[in-house]
Amino acid sequence: MHSSDTELAKPIVGSAHFDWTQETRMAKVLFAGAEALKALGAISKETAKKGDEVVRKAFELFPQLSEDPKPVSEDTFKQYLSQAVSDPASAINCEGPWRGYYYSEAAKNFAEESAKPTEAPAPEVEQRRREKERILYPIVKLWLQGQGFRCSDTSNLRSLGKWGNPDITGLKITETFQAINIEVATVEVKPTYADWEYYIFEAVAHRRFSNRVYFALTAPQELLPKLPRDLRYYAELYKIGILVLLIQRRDFDDLLGLRRDLSQEDVFVQELYSAPYTFVQAEYQKRFIEQGLAIRSMQEACNWGSGIEEES
Repeated sequence: MHSSDTELAKPIVGSAHFDWTQETRMAKVLFAGAEALKALGAISKETAKKGDEVVRKAFELFPQLSEDPKPVSEDTFKQYLSQAVSDPASAINCEGPWRGYYYSEAAKNFAEESAKPTEAPAPEVEQRRREKERILYPIVKLWLQGQGFRCSDTSNLRSLGKWGNPDITGLKITETFQAINIEVATVEVKPTYADWEYYIFEAVAHRRFSNRVYFALTAPQELLPKLPRDLRYYAELYKIGILVLLIQRRDFDDLLGLRRDLSQEDVFVQELYSAPYTFVQAEYQKRFIEQGLAIRSMQEACNWGSGIEEES
């Protein structure tokens, strides 16, 4: 047996600090499941292990699972193991039950990041965040154009005050029976999933003038199951859509490090929750169109921005 195999088979460091007499059954499964996956070498989707194998290894490493108080049966372990995949606080991941479970370092980092208190970022941090956002603007703009809107990067608008400048804005002009309707869609783009509860209100603020509002956050493909369930609640409560910009882990690291631009081929835009059409007060929409977008006539509105057919 190789030394690396011996190390994997050892009882996990840190298990002595886990209080088996006080923790809940779910906590026991989260802990034992994660440690079993590491012991099995299941640390990527390529090395994922089936649930039965994870259960056997967990009970082998931690016989305390079967002991009082709050013993865990194998069936209960399997149920909680499945639930752990969608738990943002868990490093246990799975890209479909037929593909097996694995310990995800990215999910672990996500859990640690999510546990931090949300604070307003320092100016230098905010500047770097905006630089990362700009890399994503062309991709989001092309997606919105694909929904039939003429679009433009409006992130530099300053005439409408704080949180009055959407990153990407789209206009859709519809004429029916000599009546003309202007539909406004806006997208607020973020380069990570961190502090989404703080930044989502930038998108919510646009509802005063935008008929369809989207909040777009970026995440590695493998973290899609880990995105907070509260995203649905916020989307329903504030009537906004949620876009997830899914990218490979290496591309995500490049984005965070500002090492290169990303292309349309690097990012898959998934509409997690659709943005419902909402009516807005004409006064606010008129102010946004005239003052923010500098549009003074219907002809200017029809020619504003660019459509998907105009992109090279």
